[in-house]
Amino acid sequence: LFLTSIAIVLGVGFVVAAFVLGDTITKTFDDVFSNANQGVAVSVRGKAVVSDLDRKPVPASLLPKVQAVDGVAQADGTVAGSAVILKSNGDPAGLDGPPSLGFSWPQASDLNPFRILDGRAPVAADDVVVDKTTADRAKFAVGDMITVVTAVGPAKYRLVGIVGFGDTNNLAGATIASFSPQTAGRVFESQGRFVTIDVSSQPGVTQEELAKRVQAVLPSGYEAVTGQQSAEETSRQFTQFVDIFRNFLLGFAFIALFVGSFIIYNAFKITVAQRNRQVGLLRAVGASGGQIVRSVLIEAFVIGAVASVIGVLFGIVMAAGLRALFNAVGASLPSTTLQVLPRSVIFGLAVGVLVTLFSAFGPAWRSSRVPPIAAL
Repeated sequence: LFLTSIAIVLGVGFVVAAFVLGDTITKTFDDVFSNANQGVAVSVRGKAVVSDLDRKPVPASLLPKVQAVDGVAQADGTVAGSAVILKSNGDPAGLDGPPSLGFSWPQASDLNPFRILDGRAPVAADDVVVDKTTADRAKFAVGDMITVVTAVGPAKYRLVGIVGFGDTNNLAGATIASFSPQTAGRVFESQGRFVTIDVSSQPGVTQEELAKRVQAVLPSGYEAVTGQQSAEETSRQFTQFVDIFRNFLLGFAFIALFVGSFIIYNAFKITVAQRNRQVGLLRAVGASGGQIVRSVLIEAFVIGAVASVIGVLFGIVMAAGLRALFNAVGASLPSTTLQVLPRSVIFGLAVGVLVTLFSAFGPAWRSSRVPPIAAL
């Protein structure tokens, strides 16, 4: 019974690891974007028709109107697109999977999520800055000429700075390249338009109030949302892979628990068969069938509870190991404490105990049918 409970340990471990790792990654990205965009009170963007992919670009002509709104401290437009950074051997500097992001360098200090760690901001037409994780992986140094592939094709740029994003050096493996606003408009084919216009507020003006004021000057087809809402939505876009990975681990959990249920069933079936004379003697001295069933189920409950507790601890350790593995391959997940929520522990314990009880119920019911004569 102890050895067969390993299946429950593995199943519960995968369940808990899936939830703990998913909650941890979600919490870290929420913190990253909240801290990086803490100066953004309002974000102006095109309304989504079907999804975020079909939002209209924001015309640059709206920037002066937004800047003139009462309560606005600073406003700045952001240009963004795909920017693939190449290593000296011509291979992409990023990992397979995470995106290659390119941005215009923010002109408003309150709205800049980047931290310059070495060098300076991009100013000239051939200037570029990259994130520290990418620079370390590709062995770039300030002053190097590097190749970046954008919408207009590959081109050489001088690396003038190495930056971090918020409190981190990277965004889960995504490469970051930032150009001067003029260069970004050209290489992303976005002259005269922005992806968003970010706004900071004057003291005493709430995000909700400023969003209403900005919305009043916008034409139809555009919306002003609070910085908090924008940060939460951006975080969800980056954590979509968490749901995929969580379902992957839950699939392993289902397989382990499904196989474990048969193992537990057979183990209790053998155990009950070995106790045939014991059960017959109990029936002979007056034990009811219900008492026999309860005695076996109590034994199953204890085994399931112990295995589930071990499984919960195993799952937490597994989540920590998986996060370390992601960082080892370059995903650079932001560091934070593991998010072991009560839901993860309760669900893991419940699944382990219920699977064990369900598997043991058949043998327990069969044991209650043993006649007293079996004792002879």
